Amino acid sequence: MRMRVTGGANSIRSEVSRRRLNDRGRFSRNVDILTGRVSVRGARGRQGQLASISALAVLVVYLIGLQIYYIAIPTASSSLLDEGLAGLLAVYALRAYFISLRLKYIFVLFMIYVGINFFGNVIFHYGGVSQPWAAFLDMILDLKPFLIEAGFLYLFLKSSNPKAEMESMCVVVIVLALANSTLVLYDLNANGDNLLGHPLQFRNGLYQPVGFQAYQVRSAALTMIGATFATYFALSRRSTVMQIVAVYLAALVFAHQSVKELATFLLILPFFVASRGSKSSGVAIWAFALLGLSFIILATPVGELILGRIAFFANETGLDTARTLLLVRGFEIATDHFPFGSGAGTFGSAPSYQLGYSDLYYDYGMNTIYGATRDHPSFLQDAYWGKILGQSGFSGTVVYIMLLYSAFGIAFKLNRLLRNSSALPACAVVLLALMTSTASSPFSDDFLGVILAAFSAYALSALVSVNMNSRDMSAQMR
Repeated sequence: MRMRVTGGANSIRSEVSRRRLNDRGRFSRNVDILTGRVSVRGARGRQGQLASISALAVLVVYLIGLQIYYIAIPTASSSLLDEGLAGLLAVYALRAYFISLRLKYIFVLFMIYVGINFFGNVIFHYGGVSQPWAAFLDMILDLKPFLIEAGFLYLFLKSSNPKAEMESMCVVVIVLALANSTLVLYDLNANGDNLLGHPLQFRNGLYQPVGFQAYQVRSAALTMIGATFATYFALSRRSTVMQIVAVYLAALVFAHQSVKELATFLLILPFFVASRGSKSSGVAIWAFALLGLSFIILATPVGELILGRIAFFANETGLDTARTLLLVRGFEIATDHFPFGSGAGTFGSAPSYQLGYSDLYYDYGMNTIYGATRDHPSFLQDAYWGKILGQSGFSGTVVYIMLLYSAFGIAFKLNRLLRNSSALPACAVVLLALMTSTASSPFSDDFLGVILAAFSAYALSALVSVNMNSRDMSAQMR
């Protein structure tokens, strides 16, 4: 009898159930990627000789090196470690390209995005920066998170148990967040400087902790990710210890007074609960989260800070900040240079002020704004979408959104189509990156960008392996 497997994920799930009953042992070897184990034939047999390093080892070494760097240089705004990691993983990314059809699609989208940016450079010749080097460097920096993701994808595909490896990576981040929390507690009781001598910002009567991370935003992101990962273990393993850790780190998320990380944690929590129970439990948690957020905003000092920040950016004073103006001017540049934008390396990107100072900042009145001047340009990357809009225009922005969805939105697809709760850590990191992209550049950040790439690679490896095994099942049943 000839049978075919069709209908996408639903057919895969039905075939999974049928073969689990009829041939449980054989099936568990082939399709256990749904619970963590990759088919040997689907991963190793198709890839040939594989590297000896693991995704877990790469991430651990990288995070240790990054932490040492920021402890040694607490005033550093960024490091070159993520660029070094991208170079290390480049050869693995190339091998992954020949395995995954989705990576080929991502590569095509990225090349279209690059073409749109370069077309803007050809049409509009803005000076002030060294071109075409600024344009090339900008595109290389934009390629970095996708290159790192592809490298981690290859390492996950060659792993005999990628789920266990991914969960070990979660534990590493939790441990790092707990270590960071010791200095966060110190900062909350400090008198202006943290233990490393770094000055703390003072807002609305509260000091903002930075921990070991040199910057409050990075410390808040680490704490929020640690809290969500601990929540994942608390729900999936019914671990009392992880429940305590999750509550402790969640409390420190609030103490950081960072709106984006707080909102992300409250948004992702119902997804975690719903994945382990009924839809009604998820709705209940949504309602509880909204009530909790209302209480925080209306009855706590953190709420006063949130309302104060919203009021600040909503009035005329807020419109004169670099962050707000980057978004406004980015939209104006996209309109004035419709549909391709001003070109790579000209606005809101690192090369636009590190390799000179783009003429666009003079033309659009950014050169007199605090944090966006030629001498003090430290805030010129504070609005990622302002850069995308300004440099690549409306057409490039659409392509870039498609690119992000194809590369990082895969975690939500894995959770939705295959009901695979192991995708939830990746979902949390993706959501945090999207939330923080309104006020920073998370996709090129040396911490959040690498964490995003690593966990998205796990989700992508799960779908790649399922697709491999579904084709194997289809061939066997014909």
